[in-house]
Amino acid sequence: QYDAMHDCGDLPQHLAETYGFNTMIVLPPEAHAYTAPPECRLSKAEFSSSLTAYRQAGFRVLLYSSIMHIGHSPAWEEGVIEREHPEWAQQDSAGNTIRRYGHPWLCPSTGALQFAIDYTLDIVRRYGADGVMLDNNQFMTADGGGGPTCYCDGCRKAFRAYIMGRFGDLLQAHLG
Repeated sequence: QYDAMHDCGDLPQHLAETYGFNTMIVLPPEAHAYTAPPECRLSKAEFSSSLTAYRQAGFRVLLYSSIMHIGHSPAWEEGVIEREHPEWAQQDSAGNTIRRYGHPWLCPSTGALQFAIDYTLDIVRRYGADGVMLDNNQFMTADGGGGPTCYCDGCRKAFRAYIMGRFGDLLQAHLG
């Protein structure tokens, strides 16, 4: 992202004319700061001016987000969500919290889903995105075993409701 956006000059036009590129997916600068080395971080001003250059070259801009780590948002990266909402963490069948990139991955069957939606709507509005690349949830297997995630209370309840809603009496008749 840094290479494409830092002092981009005529790069957007070159990419459009030479290769036919017309779309880019980027992290907002406040999230990019957590995934890039210090020397490769973009200021908000540089990010915004680069977006302008790419749009002038005909590009559509998609912003990266996710549910499992809120698109590397400051609230997730700084551990705010982990401290304030431990119940949002994905869990394996043994009750172990799933951690990738340092903090618990968040489960879409909890309040984390609405938090992710609100965060994503905010970055879309702030940066005028044409769309969102919403990363998959990537349910994982816990480091200590315990099967694939997620077995949190929210997922167990949602799964039971789904199965009963879909199969109802048939489920009871065949499985008891």
